[in-house]
Amino acid sequence: MDGVLGMALSPYHPGRDRFLYFHSLAATTENVVNTMVLRNNSYINAPSIDPDAIYVFPKERSSQSAAEAIDRNGTMYFGLMDPPSILCWNTATEFSSQNFHTVAADNETLQFASGVKIVLNDRGEEELWVLTSSLQR
Repeated sequence: MDGVLGMALSPYHPGRDRFLYFHSLAATTENVVNTMVLRNNSYINAPSIDPDAIYVFPKERSSQSAAEAIDRNGTMYFGLMDPPSILCWNTATEFSSQNFHTVAADNETLQFASGVKIVLNDRGEEELWVLTSSLQR
């Protein structure tokens, strides 16, 4: 209800559609839509979108999340507000706390992960960059 805050695109594979994962800050759920739906101009003129076009995963995160990013292998990285941490999830598996793995946890420095990016360094390797703040302060 408070709008989209976190978004991440699945990896590019020639000849295959990508998926956009997204969520709001108010929710602990994750949604996904095939980008083919987003590229369909008929939805702009007649917004009677198929209710099954956007999938809401039935399981939830343990707390709110802001930014998220997906690496070339399809692993999503996202921050949790409580406990303050960065987690990862292989998008080829069920969206469930059993498949979430902690990458980093710190009550002081990871209070609000407002930016999460996968960046290629000079050697062509992916790096995870996280921008954090103390939003509640």
